[in-house]
Amino acid sequence: MELDIRYGPGRWPGYHAHTVFHDRVLPLCSPEYLSTLSPDDDPGARLAGARLIGTPRALCQWDHWLGYQDIDTVIGRMPVLLDRSSMALQLAVDHAGIVLDSLSLALPEIAEGRLVPVFPQLPVLCFEAYTAICPTRYHKRRSVQLFLDWMAQQVADHEADIAAIYRRDGLHEVTLDFATLFPEKSG
Repeated sequence: MELDIRYGPGRWPGYHAHTVFHDRVLPLCSPEYLSTLSPDDDPGARLAGARLIGTPRALCQWDHWLGYQDIDTVIGRMPVLLDRSSMALQLAVDHAGIVLDSLSLALPEIAEGRLVPVFPQLPVLCFEAYTAICPTRYHKRRSVQLFLDWMAQQVADHEADIAAIYRRDGLHEVTLDFATLFPEKSG
């Protein structure tokens, strides 16, 4: 392997690691589903009757998000879990519930208005999640540097798209240390 992109935490002895970009996680649903939720401003009350959707492969699960936001009325409820984020996002687009997922993965649906933030007043959770790794002896290779330079431009373009969504929807974020958000995964 000359270079690999990894999602999630890791310690890779013998490898050079370079953070590529952060993940941003928030609850999303279709505008139609949002209109069926309690108009209460209290997030716990709003979630009380909602169907929660998630994916077991995501780093940030509902219990992490709810705990950080200090919402305890639905902690312990099991969400509908789908193996792939694409399936979970589609279920939310189809008005079946609220999905907790990556803004990056949901960006097309958010940009098109098929998914909307459920709680624009609450911070989007942001954390380091995507890392480029390569054997330490390769990190100065021209091919690796060219790829990382190209990736940096792609990330900059992606970040500009995310900033536009933040402005349009009135979103803000909090950047968290991985070990703070996921103490059980940072062992």
